[in-house]
Amino acid sequence: MLNVSRQKLTGTQAALTTIIQTAALNSTSVTEAQWNNFNLFAAWRNPYYLVYRDYQYTQASNLLTSLLSYYDFEGNSNDQVSSLNGTDNAVTYSISYGKIGQGVSNNSTASSIYFGTNSTYNFIHQTGIFAVNVWVKLNTSSGNFRFFCTSASSAQRGFHSLTSFAGYTQSIIYNPSIASTQAVYSVVTSLFNDLNWHMYTITGDGSYFYIYLDAVLRLKVPYLTFSAGNSQFPFYIFNLGGGGGSQNFFIDELGIWSRNLNLAEIAKLYNSGAGLTYPF
Repeated sequence: MLNVSRQKLTGTQAALTTIIQTAALNSTSVTEAQWNNFNLFAAWRNPYYLVYRDYQYTQASNLLTSLLSYYDFEGNSNDQVSSLNGTDNAVTYSISYGKIGQGVSNNSTASSIYFGTNSTYNFIHQTGIFAVNVWVKLNTSSGNFRFFCTSASSAQRGFHSLTSFAGYTQSIIYNPSIASTQAVYSVVTSLFNDLNWHMYTITGDGSYFYIYLDAVLRLKVPYLTFSAGNSQFPFYIFNLGGGGGSQNFFIDELGIWSRNLNLAEIAKLYNSGAGLTYPF
């Protein structure tokens, strides 16, 4: 039988306990800072710690569900989940390029890795239900960095995501039949502009599109329209479909899901900044 202290909480402790209690009862999330502060003073004596701890574990325990592909880049671009191995062009693997173990670096603006075919990732632009999670580290303080794509312009069905060192980050899902109202056109004007590792997550639940940086929600926008048919390209990293190249940066721990990820799952992948690798 669990014995819980009856010590009365006051002030900020009481307020924070109420926040945790509400989150546990309503199946919602709290910030990492709130959770850490709560653990400092109340974990051993407060029953809502147990409730929220168990809820958070349940919410974040199914990262293998609908995981289509995972790439840890340990010397190659082999898929750890299925057979969607990458095709490399002018890239280099090294532990100095990795967040966890080895990672991969582009050597020139012609560098790229692509996965699957132009029909493999159609669920992204057809349904808007997906997730892509990756660790990135810029290696130069100027220019544009092409994270990943299945298309390169509004005339091409699919999506792309890129950033500039100025911090302007763009993620677009294209419907070429209605170029002026793509499924989603999202811009974050100041996401990050440093040379540190960051975990970048884009996900969609069919109604909204979300961008997270380091497990913190930075943008939420509604979908406008979806598009049938194949994407223009397979899934590329470092390059916009064999065309637009990128300045030098590093990529590690790339996961692609055919469902959305919730905040608890994204926080589990972030792991307080340490990251996680497959199989989690």
